[in-house]
Amino acid sequence: MNIQVNTDLIEIARLESLVNQVANELVELSDPNDTITEIQGNSIQMIYAGRGSEQIELFLSDKYRNKTRIAYQSDVLSRLTEIKNYILEGLAA
Repeated sequence: MNIQVNTDLIEIARLESLVNQVANELVELSDPNDTITEIQGNSIQMIYAGRGSEQIELFLSDKYRNKTRIAYQSDVLSRLTEIKNYILEGLAA
């Protein structure tokens, strides 16, 4: 049996799983006095009490090239992790 493995699709699945995990962690860290986070469909919205808001599309559709999707997912994961670390630092202070 000869099975060809597309490593790009494996990487996309790995990154999507990590993005989901961090997005759900951000929802769990929601605090109406600081940062409110909600997932709505394919996007996550963070409302920073008295400081504005931010909305990020979590995933690109399969209409985009795999390399583009990998780059986008990597950027989203980086940004969500940055936000999570900022919130955790605030909680530790």
